[in-house]
Amino acid sequence: MPQTFSAAIANPVHSALNELPQNVLQELYDFAEFLLLKHKPIEKKHPTFGCMKGMLKYMSDDFNEPLEDFKEYM
Repeated sequence: MPQTFSAAIANPVHSALNELPQNVLQELYDFAEFLLLKHKPIEKKHPTFGCMKGMLKYMSDDFNEPLEDFKEYM
């Protein structure tokens, strides 16, 4: 829920807004919308089973074979 302003802040802001031309008010509104989106909490999506299905296009035929680099350890 948005935080409310105290009268000490709201009155000067309201007075300043009344003096701005329409095009600047629109710019101010657009900026306020941007700030709201920027600080909106991000919902993390958890991966579901099978979500990567079809993403792997190629796998080498010797994928499960031991690597040459590890032969001395085997």
